[in-house]
Amino acid sequence: MFFANDKFQNPHESWPTIKSFNKKSIFINNDTLQNKNLAVFKQKMLEYNLQSSCALPIIQNGKTIGVINLYSKKPHIFDKKTYELLKEIVDDINYALDKFENQKWMQMFSVALNSSFDFVVITDFKFDIVYVNETTLLASGYKKEELLGKNHRIFSSELHSKEFAKNFYTTLKNKKVFADIILYRTQNGQIIQSYTTVVPYEFSNEIYYIAIGKDLSKDKGLQFKLDYYINHDPVTSLYNQKYFLENIDIYLKEINEKKLKYALVILDPKDFTNINTYYGFSVGDDVLREIVRKLQNIIKPDDIFARLSENKFGLFVKNLYAKEQILDYIEILKDTLSKPITVSYGNINIEFNIGVSFFPDNAKNAQDLLAKAYVALKHAKEGNYPYKFYQKEDEEQLIKQIQLKKDLEKAVKENEFTLYYQPYVKNASSEICGAECLLRWNHNGKIIAPGVFIETLEATGLIEYVEDFIIDKVAYFQKTILTQYKKTIPISINIAPNSFKSKSIIRKLTNAITKYDLDPKYLPIEILERLFVENFDYIKQILHTIKGLGVSIALDDFGTGYSSLSYLSQLPINTIKIDISFIKTLETNQTSYQLVKAIASISKNLNLKTIAEGVENSNQQKILKDLEIDCLQGYLFYKPMDEENFKQLLNSTIYTI
Repeated sequence: MFFANDKFQNPHESWPTIKSFNKKSIFINNDTLQNKNLAVFKQKMLEYNLQSSCALPIIQNGKTIGVINLYSKKPHIFDKKTYELLKEIVDDINYALDKFENQKWMQMFSVALNSSFDFVVITDFKFDIVYVNETTLLASGYKKEELLGKNHRIFSSELHSKEFAKNFYTTLKNKKVFADIILYRTQNGQIIQSYTTVVPYEFSNEIYYIAIGKDLSKDKGLQFKLDYYINHDPVTSLYNQKYFLENIDIYLKEINEKKLKYALVILDPKDFTNINTYYGFSVGDDVLREIVRKLQNIIKPDDIFARLSENKFGLFVKNLYAKEQILDYIEILKDTLSKPITVSYGNINIEFNIGVSFFPDNAKNAQDLLAKAYVALKHAKEGNYPYKFYQKEDEEQLIKQIQLKKDLEKAVKENEFTLYYQPYVKNASSEICGAECLLRWNHNGKIIAPGVFIETLEATGLIEYVEDFIIDKVAYFQKTILTQYKKTIPISINIAPNSFKSKSIIRKLTNAITKYDLDPKYLPIEILERLFVENFDYIKQILHTIKGLGVSIALDDFGTGYSSLSYLSQLPINTIKIDISFIKTLETNQTSYQLVKAIASISKNLNLKTIAEGVENSNQQKILKDLEIDCLQGYLFYKPMDEENFKQLLNSTIYTI
């Protein structure tokens, strides 16, 4: 027999012993004299009259640790029956070694568990107990057989709130780790306070919950430290949100003076994540501590101050005689926070948004007060206001937005969006020369225009998925029309600004053109002026890439947004679409007329095509014809129509490109 620590390397690898070691299999030599694979060992074996041999691998935890060699003075001794017997022996030896090794580790694991924790309890997915360690038995007073198979509620003290229990089960069912101080009841009724961590663990497609805990009643110093860390923010040493709300609720229950007002204020530094990104989290933490230092100099001693989240602070202001009094307080806060914050990299200027709610006017408890203040904060940020008080109308609007977001997520998942098409015509001949693709939402049997939902699609990022659908759908439609009628018209697609930030629009257009083998001129895009407000050079580069694909670009709603004439000569734009607001007042407003005239003149000089949107009567058409606007789009010619009607129109109408 020999043992080794790794794969056995030998120039005589055909020797059965080495083959057995390396291949983890039984190898038999039934005739030494005739066997050519014994190499230098053949002569030795014949000297001792060893006519046959067998090599049996010894395997532990999947690794060969040695080989047992059996020898006989008779040839052909190892027949099929003997082989089966030897294989069974090898399997038994290997199983025994694995079991011994596992038992050794289990014993070590058990010692570690009993030494490291006061409680270790493992339950199945129904929270029925499948394992307890020795210290759990000693602390609880139960015997092992009294606990195994029982639900973990056997330890329940029934002192926790319904909210605590709900959070416990919700957290674990979502396969997240739960950690908190839990009160347990022993067999004799004694209450034990334990800091317990419960970890979901999946094994063989089944969920188990491993609970480990430390008895805090044994170590008052540890309990104090743990209470502090559980209730305070480690960076600023302020109360955390949980302790902030608990203290407010305690205070509100003790209020005797009913005429006074109380305010919950949320302070949110603008773009704070950029500080962490550009300077690092260490500098970000320094900034937070400096903000706290400044605020602590002006906050009244009996007000409650906390860090609510990564970069938000909460302040509970007591004893206000009127709501208006908080305005003076906010001005002091703003003035204090407007001064530069000095860190190792220099001075950093930070602006804040502030949301405010009032007790008892807006809510009766801390959690609801916080929720209302967050509603106010959201509207302050959306409107770019320095501060905003909670208003019920804002909350109702927010609830509608949340519901709209849910409905749109469902719409994306269940393909509730559809496309309509509105042709535009040549001004000179009224022949169709193109069309605009318009998104519609088929919601609960109603066709909804994008004005209701497009902002939410963009704000939530769902527009990315919807644009994938639109581009693919239009490209497929174009390919179908070309196959059937041998010609088609360009159908423009409106592209959201977010698609340019990630450059995904390049990928989407390239994929569609390649997938359907489509001439890019049939797939123009429309962009908005507000796209250029930020990072002009970056957007210009992307647009040049798109133009390089052969895709033409139209500037939509021209005159209502950025409206700088300087960029027109720098960007690869083919078409300007004059906004509907100018066309509506074209006949009655001299300013609108002059603006449209100027746009027409500039476009002509820059060799850009012009399309007037929202043309509704023949007088508008005449004026636009006199101004030499190239194309017209509006109800005077065609209303938006579904795909089937649009297809029939293309089949029955003369059109040109």
